[in-house]
Amino acid sequence: MLNRERVGGRLEASLQNRNFRRLILLTFILWTLFGIMAAFQSYANTMDERSSFPLERLLYLTVGDAWLRAALTVPVIMALFHVHARFNRWAPRVAIYLLMGFAFMIAHVTVRPFVLPFVVRPMANAKTLEYTYKEKVTIAIRSFVLNDAMGFTCIVIAFNAWVYAQEMQRRALNEERLATRLASAELQVLKMQLQPHFLFNTLNTIYNLAPQNSRKAQLMISRLSNLLRLSLDHVSSNMVPLQEELEFLDSYLDIEKTRFEERLKVIKEVTPEVLDAAVPNLLLQPLVENAIRHGISKKASGGTIEIRAARIGDRLKITITDDGRPPAPSAHSSGIGLANTRARLSQLFGSDFVFELRPAGQGAQVWIELPFQSLETNITKEESVG
Repeated sequence: MLNRERVGGRLEASLQNRNFRRLILLTFILWTLFGIMAAFQSYANTMDERSSFPLERLLYLTVGDAWLRAALTVPVIMALFHVHARFNRWAPRVAIYLLMGFAFMIAHVTVRPFVLPFVVRPMANAKTLEYTYKEKVTIAIRSFVLNDAMGFTCIVIAFNAWVYAQEMQRRALNEERLATRLASAELQVLKMQLQPHFLFNTLNTIYNLAPQNSRKAQLMISRLSNLLRLSLDHVSSNMVPLQEELEFLDSYLDIEKTRFEERLKVIKEVTPEVLDAAVPNLLLQPLVENAIRHGISKKASGGTIEIRAARIGDRLKITITDDGRPPAPSAHSSGIGLANTRARLSQLFGSDFVFELRPAGQGAQVWIELPFQSLETNITKEESVG
């Protein structure tokens, strides 16, 4: 019942919108074309009566009659909206259509004598007669009932086809919006999986460090607080400038440097032109964390992480390289950080991205290629989809 009321509300609202006005205009155009064709057909059938029925007079009669039918069609269309909104089953609709068709024909033959001249083809040796209104209606029924029935049937079929097309267009738009919302929801879930992951690892590090060096543990807590503050500032953003992502990564690396001290070295080479490039929020941190956890932390001497970003044509290239250990064969599909990053890139870019984990010297390298977009361009695209 509620769904029927919603559909009815949308259809009744259509009475006031531009599409309804276009529908009425189209109705008058089609009836006018029908009247013109009827005029030429009558003109072709009255070659011996051209003096009594010139083309101008036939056009006046047939087009005028067509406009009368078009005017009567307007309330019919309004009634069709209400019938479609209140009856889902075809059986009651068809019954109402039959009643409406009968009313349409009665309205036409009863109103026509007041609007247009009553013309009867002259019979040989026939006297001019004056017809009563009842006789005019009777003759009109014999003359126009078939055309009225055919015209009304065409109106009903055209209306239902138009409503069906409108509903299909609306349904496709709703499905597109729903798909966009679902994709956004999935991205939020993936991000929420990532944040507790690195938070748990950091808190575990602080827990193990506190008995040994309380001062260092306090410093890590302070830096973790700053990191969480930055994270909350952008929790609702799917895309951020690369510069903000690097700032967030620096806050994370401050925590790791507190833990590893001189054992962790970081080299960054980022060209200035890519600092405003749009990248997925929380893209780099889980990858760097993965490099530290599975590479640098396994070596007593520590190691170096190199982060590079540059523009190549219309692509943004980012690499994260460590000299810890080569990736295990199963590392390409395991791990929350790598799996979530791949899933998020797939949601945001479809198949238009590259994400690879491969050996690099003694360590591993993550290779990322994305379409190069400034943040303003990306926001405009997101708003147009929503």
